Amino acid sequence: MTILGHITIPLFLYINYSNFTGNEIEIIKVATLVTSSVLPDLDIFYQLFTNKSKIKNNFRHHKWFTHWPIFYLPFLFLSLFIDSEFLKIMVFGIYSHLILDSFSAGDGIMWLFPFSKKFTNFFSSKTNGHHGKEWLEIYTKTPTFKLEILFALLMAIQIILSPTFSN
Repeated sequence: MTILGHITIPLFLYINYSNFTGNEIEIIKVATLVTSSVLPDLDIFYQLFTNKSKIKNNFRHHKWFTHWPIFYLPFLFLSLFIDSEFLKIMVFGIYSHLILDSFSAGDGIMWLFPFSKKFTNFFSSKTNGHHGKEWLEIYTKTPTFKLEILFALLMAIQIILSPTFSN
């Protein structure tokens, strides 16, 4: 999944959930969701910084700790015991990223790491084993990418038609 999908799909779900439940959509909550939904990809920025703005085709960032669900378990447990909407939004953003990568990434996610190094991926056989620019070139031709674009368009329409954001 590209950064576009990692942002727009959880945001689309959050806004529709908030509208359905009558919760106010605040900019700070949206910013929290957007930030947390791209948080697992911080390793890409590290790769860009350390390799002079280039990502190597063999860079398998789903092997990094930022894509290990167990790394974020403390936040998940805290969100169950602490009544914080921001914490729940953050956990939703992070885990939505991992779930989406399970459906659209070349390798998938190691859901049971450190107990298993097996990657779990669904519907991504065309991109399996591909990384970097090669992955992106293949991925942009898949139905999953088209779905990602659809969500981005739906988000744009939703924001234009119902500006229900507050400060």
